[in-house]
This record gives sequence, structure tokens and C-alpha cells, in this order.
Amino acid sequence: MAFGDTIHTYKGNQASGESSVTISTLPVSGNLLIFGAGRSSSHGAGGAWSTGGAPTGWTFIQDSGINVGNIGGALLYKISDGTETSVATSGTNPQGTSLPVVAEIEGPFEASPLDVSAEDTTHLSTVVTSQSTGTTGTTAQNDELAIAFFVGDAFQNVDGTRTYTNSFTEVVIGDGSVSRATSILAKKVLSATGTVECTFGCTDTGDEMYGAIATFKKQAAGGSVIPKHLALLGVG
Repeated sequence: MAFGDTIHTYKGNQASGESSVTISTLPVSGNLLIFGAGRSSSHGAGGAWSTGGAPTGWTFIQDSGINVGNIGGALLYKISDGTETSVATSGTNPQGTSLPVVAEIEGPFEASPLDVSAEDTTHLSTVVTSQSTGTTGTTAQNDELAIAFFVGDAFQNVDGTRTYTNSFTEVVIGDGSVSRATSILAKKVLSATGTVECTFGCTDTGDEMYGAIATFKKQAAGGSVIPKHLALLGVG
């Protein structure tokens, strides 16, 4: 496997309440875990998920905040310690129907890998067939992984012939219930510094949408992060 490869993906399906995903295969210590969760405002009156605090060990990257439109979304990350079996949004507001997703991405990453991020809340109450993540600031180093995150208010309205600009490729889309807000992750391995953006498109009727993006720094050569399975063998 190489830096930025997708190891596992997982999906949840919530009719209401907190968004949660079961991680059925223990991840490798040092790999990146990304958690993306959307919410429908018909069940989501209230504040941002981040007001309840992040799940233990996880960090909020972007959160659309109070539902000023018809949907919301939150993107979180964690560098795995090799023991994670599930993750759920914290706090009681807002609740919502959701198809959340988790992806495990191959490292090695820096111990504090998050570099730059952005979001686009333009279409929280506007039906569209394309959605930008927003544009980040300039990345700090050449070797980074960019993760794009999109939320569509209903899966069946945004799942047809999906496209991603700027050479991003899809990692996972939440499915299993057409009546719930779907979460989508896409990625790109970067090789030069610069700003980063991705736009999602579909051939369906479209829906209210949200977008966000974040980049994560690859561990420099000679770094000290040792994967758990090697540490147990006494390597390093």
C-alpha cells in the first residue's frame, strides 16, 4: 500500500438522533480516519454538532453550524491508535436523518497532520447539481492528502453519474436509504504546494448541498511514528 490509499470504508444509517458508524475492522495505528456526517434540518433544529464537543480523540475540521438552510454537515478526523471500533457525533443538537461514512487512509501522517481547510455553505437551502468544497489557503508542504466532503439532502437526488473536478476520486458515498442526507468523501494525493478545491457534480435532479475540504501532511522521512503492528514486533 502507498500513502493516501484507501484501506477500509464504512457506512451508517440513522433515521434520527446522533450519527454513528461501526468500524468493523481494527484500523492500523498511524493511519488517518475521516468521519463525514450530514443531517437533514427537518430533524435538525438547533446548534452545530461541534457545540457538544468532539468524540474522544477526534477533531472537528469543519461544521456547517446552526441549520440556516435545509441541511448541515460535519467533517472530523483522527490519527488511529489501532483500537477504534465506532464513532458517533457528540451532543444532542442537532439531530437528523443521516447516512454518515468513515474512511481509513494509509499513512504515514504527521502526528498533527491537519494543514488547511475550507467549506462552502452557499447552497444549504438551494437545490443544485454541483457543489464546491470552497478553496483552501496554500498548503504547507508538497506531500499531503486532500479530502473533499459533500452532503446532499437526499441520496437519490445526487447519486447519478457523480463527477469530481481537479483529479479527485470518490472514496465512499453513504447509501441505503433514499430519504436521508448522504455523505460523500473524495480524495487526491498532492505533490506540490498550492490552494486546493474540488467541485462535485451529478446528473440527478440535485438537492440542497454542503461542501468542505481539508489537507493532511505526510510524515517527513525519518519521522518517529511507528505503526502499531510493527511496534508489537519490536520494530523501531
